Amino acid sequence: VLPVVPPPASSVDHTLLLHQLQGPCIPPSSAPPSQPPCDPAVPEPPCDPAVPEPPCDPAIPEPPCDPAVPEPPCDSAIPEPPSIPEPPCDPAVPEPPCDPAVPEPPCDPAVPEPPCDPEIPEPPCDPAVPEPPFTAPSPYTAQIFFCVSVAFLPFLK
Repeated sequence: VLPVVPPPASSVDHTLLLHQLQGPCIPPSSAPPSQPPCDPAVPEPPCDPAVPEPPCDPAIPEPPCDPAVPEPPCDSAIPEPPSIPEPPCDPAVPEPPCDPAVPEPPCDPAVPEPPCDPEIPEPPCDPAVPEPPFTAPSPYTAQIFFCVSVAFLPFLK
């Protein structure tokens, strides 16, 4: 049986030596479950597209981006996938009727309206649908408009 000998008093910090040999201490709560530490000398295996990625664990926060590490530049050798053009409309195939439950998308002001085709004539008026009767404006309409306009002149200054 060997006697227990206390270590000699020296200025060497044994915790620092252990830290350099073993790596930083990871508390058991934040350590990834049953995952060996990464060896930088061993390359990562390529991802198998058939194996789905495990979902992110919201309990483990993402490490913040290191501003000292630059983003890798985009690889210009990899071309962008070409956009697939829409097939032209077949005049023999009728358009499906509009669904009133689905609202129309708003017009994009950047996309110009197609010009009217003079070859396509306007549809003729349906004689079964009567024209709305013409109602003459009241003779007082102009006077009312003038009075309202004059009333608001002080507020326009």
